[in-house]
Amino acid sequence: MSKKNPANREENGVKRDNRGRYVKGTPPPNPAGRPPLGESWREIFDKAGKLTRGQLLDLYPLYGKRLDGLPYDVPLRDAVALSALVTLACEPSPGLLSAIMERVDGKVAQPFTFEDMTEDQKLDYVRQLLSSVGFVFVEPEKTGMDDQAIPSDPGK
Repeated sequence: MSKKNPANREENGVKRDNRGRYVKGTPPPNPAGRPPLGESWREIFDKAGKLTRGQLLDLYPLYGKRLDGLPYDVPLRDAVALSALVTLACEPSPGLLSAIMERVDGKVAQPFTFEDMTEDQKLDYVRQLLSSVGFVFVEPEKTGMDDQAIPSDPGK
């Protein structure tokens, strides 16, 4: 049994044989099953996005009239995408731009993590970040004394 996959642990009540199949008599991990066809949000939005203005007018005349300037044969998903781009062009929003870019291109992969760095690398990284925004580092002044010059017992 794998320790990484919680579905393979017996403590969850799921028992599998050597080939990873469920052992007969074990309760299923998803007893309700998947939603019936057409009832998941993904399927609903997919179906609605494929509708054109003409089809929307046939099904829901009130909503179809709200899309007055849209041609009859343009799918609603195209209209939504164009509307988001026009909004972004007229009223720039970093949040909207970021959401669109991540949705289209995927999130930017981070090449390394802070935990992978040594202490010196962490200090250099933080100094570079701070200096990039105008922070100026001043090295501490040398007093001319080093650790060995300080007596270990000040009373002597």
